Amino acid sequence: MIPPAVELGLELRVLAEIAGTSASLAATAVGDYRDVATVLAFAEGVDVITFDHEHVPQEVLAELVASGIPVRPGPDALAVAQDKLVMRAARGPRHPDPRLGGAAVAR
Repeated sequence: MIPPAVELGLELRVLAEIAGTSASLAATAVGDYRDVATVLAFAEGVDVITFDHEHVPQEVLAELVASGIPVRPGPDALAVAQDKLVMRAARGPRHPDPRLGGAAVAR
């Protein structure tokens, strides 16, 4: 993601969970992505927030959105990635899944 962003003249800011991780190669801050105050402070002055894995708590994203900070993809997309039953239900009917009360889900 970094080389194409640089070619487009975009400035990236990366919040790495700990120093020394792969994200730290581009990190401009180190902090806990699960802590609302940390993420809100990190988000000051950015145009949009995104995430690279599904472990970001919904509460953190909700606070960002409530603060007027765009999150892309949005919290609803992350909720689908976090909960495989929600994901299967969102993909539409294909076969019955007893965990969804017998509702049909996609494979």
